[in-house]
This record gives sequence, structure tokens and C-alpha cells, in this order.
Amino acid sequence: MAGVARPGTDGALALALAHVLIEEDLVDAAFIRKHVKGFLAFKEVAKVWTPEAAAEETGLEAEAIRRLARLYGQSKPACILVGYGVQRYTNGGETVRAIDALAAITGNIGIPGGGVNYNNDRMDGLVDEEVLSGKSLRVFHRTYPRPMMAEFILTADEPKVKAIFCTRANPVTQYMDTGKMLRAFESVDFKVTIDHFMTDTALASDVVLPCAHFLETTDVILPPAVHSYLTYCSPVVKADPWIPSEHWIFTALAKRLGLAAFPSLSEEAWLELALRPFLKAEGLSLEELKAGPVLVSKEGLVAWTDLKFGTPSGRVELWSNRAGMDGFEPTADYRRVVVRPSAKAPFYLLTPHIQGSLHSQHFLDLHEAGERPVVYLGLGAAKGLGIDSGDLVEVRTDTGRLACTAAVDEAQRADLVVIHEGWWLQKGGGVNQLIGERAAGMGLLAVYYEVVCSVEKLQG
Repeated sequence: MAGVARPGTDGALALALAHVLIEEDLVDAAFIRKHVKGFLAFKEVAKVWTPEAAAEETGLEAEAIRRLARLYGQSKPACILVGYGVQRYTNGGETVRAIDALAAITGNIGIPGGGVNYNNDRMDGLVDEEVLSGKSLRVFHRTYPRPMMAEFILTADEPKVKAIFCTRANPVTQYMDTGKMLRAFESVDFKVTIDHFMTDTALASDVVLPCAHFLETTDVILPPAVHSYLTYCSPVVKADPWIPSEHWIFTALAKRLGLAAFPSLSEEAWLELALRPFLKAEGLSLEELKAGPVLVSKEGLVAWTDLKFGTPSGRVELWSNRAGMDGFEPTADYRRVVVRPSAKAPFYLLTPHIQGSLHSQHFLDLHEAGERPVVYLGLGAAKGLGIDSGDLVEVRTDTGRLACTAAVDEAQRADLVVIHEGWWLQKGGGVNQLIGERAAGMGLLAVYYEVVCSVEKLQG
């Protein structure tokens, strides 16, 4: 499609595509009749979203929207791959519902090559969740919206949070509002972090426990979203005898705490317990799994081949009574994001992943000492601010500020700036210093992208 859409407007685009599909009779009427609930209500919502209306909202060309709708509607099977960005807005839940509706009205569900796919979990139902979660072992528990971790720590009462035990995560760098998260950590009496490196979270902790790398221990790698192979991993190199595995740490800690119900098992025995559903379904043993990567059964690679859906109606629900009861619109609709550029903060700020790192994991050696995060500006924006590539600039939001090196991207929207997430605070980065802590309503999604900022050139 020509052009780059305005951030947070994916839902308007999806409804405009639906508008064209319906108006030009590119829908699957038989599938809708048998397997979709609420089509007429959805049709009324999509009716107002003409390509022209969506073009005004998204910044795309109306004719480009028509071409995309026709290409999708005339190509069956057709699959939509949803990226990691659309859910990072307050309207993210509604947007995903609107995108899902496109597959429903065209009958692209339950068929090879169809569907709407987002970070597929090939092992769903094939791992013993109780083994992983240990829910049966807990005595007390409470929950909070995951994006609001700092708020929970600071405000929780009866009892207050007295300790934080952190593993497999770097929340100081990676959660929203880094300053607030640091204040939350400071408010807690005792913090422990397990990690390979002295991350920003480790620096904020009282005790840091080094642990063996996964290539030094026995483990399995579950299929990611991009393939369907499960892999057994034996140690590739011998671990330093003074550096324990996480398995050893947790087993020893359970003994010290007197948790009699916590099983004292070998790494291999834990893996066999966790994989029982998979091994049973595939007729495999753990020994056979060691021989090489195993393709998770082809049976079930296509979702909903039986066209039976886990909804109250048993159909794809474009009109959902459950959504209405939860305080949302029963029908997928578009809701504009509240935060938009202004004279004070004229740019959208997006913070996508960087190719060279998995979040913050590889930033230890990714950049030279003294380097700063890079902020990418569109050519028009850079000219207006008198900024060239290589200039030192400061990016500011209502939450914080960050010094960056400018890079001009001619293909980028003039009202958009981009800074990659993951850069450590101690290395002069930490883009989440700029992002306030917010959670969306539907799905309690972390609102990383609904942020606006200003950019100012600095001297020297």
C-alpha cells in the first residue's frame, strides 16, 4: 500500500477493508450464515467507514485501501499476520477484533492458508501448566494488570510488597515508566534478581544471583510462532561449577523455606513432567525426543477445522454479549486514541524491537561505550528542526527525557519519531523513561505506543 498509516489507526483501516468487501460482495455468505454471529450489526459499523473516511483517519490513499480489500477478498485462502504493534494502544483490543472480523466474513477460518495469526502457540494444551505454574503449591496469591506492575508495588496494601524475586526479566528497563519502576523497587525492603549479567534491574536489587546459561543446562525449546519444531537441548558447554542453574537455585531455596510439597527432581525429570501431554499425544518418550527436533503433530496445524468455536454461541462472534457485559462495545468498532500530536509534542513516538537483540538481552555488547540511542526522524521533521544525521538531540515527553543521536529517514512520516527499545539505562539509554505506565481496557494491554513527544537539538 502507498504511504505509511498514522499510528493507532489500524482499526479504521480494518473496518474500511470490511466496508469494501461487503459493498462489493467479496464475502462468503454461506460461511457467515452458518458460522458467524452479528454480521448485520458489524455491517452497520463498517458502513460508515468508506475508504475515503478511512483515508482521512489513517493518512493512506482511499484507492490503495480499495485495492487491498479486493486483493484480500479475491484471494482465498488468504492469511493476515498481525504484528506486535497493533495491540500497544488503548484501542488495541478493538483493533484486533476488527482484523479478526475480516477473516470471518470472507470464510478464511478453518482452512489451510487462512486465518488471522498472531504469535501462535503450537504447544497450547501440550504442556502441563500446573507443572509450570505450581498453582497448587501456593497458599496466598493476588493479581494485578501486568502493565501496572510499578503502580501495584507502590500502592499494594494488606500486606504491602516486602520482597521482589526477579528472574527471566529486566523490568526496570523493559516495563513502562522506568522512573516509576525504580521508585517502586526502592520502596521494597528486599530485592533479588537472577541473571547472567548486571542488568539495570540487577543494579536496583539487593542480591544478584548469577546463573548458568541455557546452553550450559538441560532444557527444551518450544516452537516459536515461526515454526512447529520442539527441540531437546543438552548442555553444549560445561558450566562453571561455581555458577548454579536456575533449577538448582529454586530447588535449594524450596528446601531452605521448608516447602515440603515442592518436588526435588532432576532437570530431566521436570522436563518429562512438563511435557507429559505432548509426549502422550505424540506417542514419544523423552529419550526419543533427545534424538533430534520433533515436529509438533500436523494434526491441528490449522485452527478450527471443525468450525466449533469456544464462544457462548459456538460461532465467530462479531457481536459479543460478553464484550458488552465487560463494558465494551458488543460489536468491533473503531475508537480513536486519545493521545495525538500537538504544538507542545508534535510527534508520535514508536519504540519497536531492534534486529540485533531480543528486547534488552544483547545490549551488553551491541554498542560501543559512549554511544547513544538513535532517534529516527522523517526528512520533513528533521529539516523543520534544523537537525542532521549525527546531531545530538533530546527527546521529551510528559514522563521523561532522553538524549539521542539523530538519524534522518526519508521514508518515515513527518509526524513520527522512532527509538528502538531495549537499550540499558547504564549505557545511556532506556527509552521507557519516556513512556508513562498505562494499560488498555480490553485485554489489559501495555500501551507502549500511545505516546507523543518533542525533539530538540542540543549543542555539543
